Amino acid sequence: MSIKIVINLGLLFVLHIYRNTVFPSSMVPSAAFEQGSNKHGPFYNGDSDDPSRYTYMGLLTLPTSDDDVYFNATRLLVYRLKHHPETKSQYPVHILVMKGVDEWKIDRLGKDGANIIMVDRVRTEDLVGEGESIVPGSNRYEYMFTKLSVFEQTQFDKVCILDSDLLIRKNIDDVFKTPYTYTSPAAPDMDRFPMFQKPGSDDDFQFVDEFEVYGASKQEFYPYLLAAADDRNPGHPTPPEPSETFNAGLMLVHPSKLHLHRIKMIARFPYMYENARMMEQSLLNLAYNTYGWFPWTRIDFSYNGVWITDEDLPYIRAAHGKFWEYDNQDFPSVLAAEWSQAFGEMTAFYNYEGGN
Repeated sequence: MSIKIVINLGLLFVLHIYRNTVFPSSMVPSAAFEQGSNKHGPFYNGDSDDPSRYTYMGLLTLPTSDDDVYFNATRLLVYRLKHHPETKSQYPVHILVMKGVDEWKIDRLGKDGANIIMVDRVRTEDLVGEGESIVPGSNRYEYMFTKLSVFEQTQFDKVCILDSDLLIRKNIDDVFKTPYTYTSPAAPDMDRFPMFQKPGSDDDFQFVDEFEVYGASKQEFYPYLLAAADDRNPGHPTPPEPSETFNAGLMLVHPSKLHLHRIKMIARFPYMYENARMMEQSLLNLAYNTYGWFPWTRIDFSYNGVWITDEDLPYIRAAHGKFWEYDNQDFPSVLAAEWSQAFGEMTAFYNYEGGN
């Protein structure tokens, strides 16, 4: 069988000339390997699973428009998880706040009941390799790679990270029962692994993990956890059919600096993950591809209602959408009413509590 192997800044790609697949042998260690990342080093991957170390987590970045709707949405997320009787959680709520956010917003979230974790901004240019670039599909995506900071929060064993535009409709604490993945697949299914084209080439390539490049054995990455609901399109059936990709609006993860190290190395080459069309979602869907060494874990669609239909509504525990846009036709109008009612309840609650 004829193959072409390309080594680029320590990552390995395989071009399939014929249908058959092949796995390369080890390669010369890169600078990342020289720096070291083993179970006793800076990228240790722990295996603790203690419910006292579970938390919900949101993200608040600098506003990308004059109307900072996501601050209000983040407040509502905190309220529904901390105070609303039908959705209140037994677990704490932490918000990753990007440095530079107004102090009054940080104070307000603290008064609302959130614990604040300040994080550095992660820009696209901080991740991609030299000569590569990403043009966000929308201004609101500008800071979305900051969400990867969740993997640094190793003071927690399980983190349910949620986008601010999730409306919690029912208690979702049982998502934390999702178990770790302890064993690896026998091998990646390269016949079904996605292809990509490298800039300036018409050839088809596939990404292949090379663990020497990461400076750790494959076994050191286990156990791990990335659980999410299937991504889906408008007009999907109820329940939705299984998808090869997940939606990153709600994810349950086991924070690991070793996994973050791997994700950042993959991120250097955006042409491998749809040129980051959906930012961190595109990246993580490659890193945790269902046919690779670290397949994502599927959770029920009710945890993250995407492109919700009328038929979906009775099942949805967390609805995903910009429901403050009352004239938006992408979701049932009742959700705009629910969001407005929930925001009013939140405002009344804090006024009664004296928080204003």
